[in-house]
Amino acid sequence: MGLLDNLKQGANNLAQSVNDTVAKGQQSMDQSSSRKYADALFRDLGALIYARDTERGGPTVDADIDRLTADLRAHEAQGGAVDLAPKAGAAPGAAPPPPGSAVAPPPPGGVASPPPPPGGAATPPPPPGGVATPPPPPPAPAGGAVAPPPPPGSVAPPPPPGPAGA
Repeated sequence: MGLLDNLKQGANNLAQSVNDTVAKGQQSMDQSSSRKYADALFRDLGALIYARDTERGGPTVDADIDRLTADLRAHEAQGGAVDLAPKAGAAPGAAPPPPGSAVAPPPPGGVASPPPPPGGAATPPPPPGGVATPPPPPPAPAGGAVAPPPPPGSVAPPPPPGPAGA
């Protein structure tokens, strides 16, 4: 009977572990849903405030703002997640980028420059005209080792096979 008792205990432990994992997953999904709901309320509230401030809000804009504020307060009072941190990397009070600008600003205090190549060696820019020159061959190893083969295209290919002695 000892073997059956051990199997039963193991099955009970496994069931408890699965139940704990499911409960944690459900809690995480509930928090995610709560954050999404609050984010939607914040988005709508921000849009209404912007519409009001730019004089594009309708006659009910103030009542709609009050309703959304009350909804957010109720959500928070019920233990709902409310994230007040700025989104999209925008600092409060910072001016937005101009429309159509896709270029990142240079780093503070200087001009942006490309990162150095791997190995720290600087390479010269490519020659004008789009013609690339092959890199110089590596130095010959000490001890008389065989040199590497030339790069492709630098040596004429052998003639095609044909009749011998013709």
